[in-house]
Amino acid sequence: LQGWRILVVEDDYYLATDACDWLSRAGADVIGPFSSPEEACRRLTQEPFNAAVLDINLGTGPSYQVASALADRGIPFL
Repeated sequence: LQGWRILVVEDDYYLATDACDWLSRAGADVIGPFSSPEEACRRLTQEPFNAAVLDINLGTGPSYQVASALADRGIPFL
């Protein structure tokens, strides 16, 4: 993943730190983690990304706001 900028959106501390660590070890430039859809969407408008790792269930329940913003920009995510 050398040269890839990957956005991480996860509200569970342990999952977020593990995901960031794995991606960094694979060579990615990790942006985040962000724990709210508002923070993540704000960051999407500020800089380019190649991909994202996204937890749909943030805080109070499912939020498709970030997934929709990523899809609109053609950024792959899982």
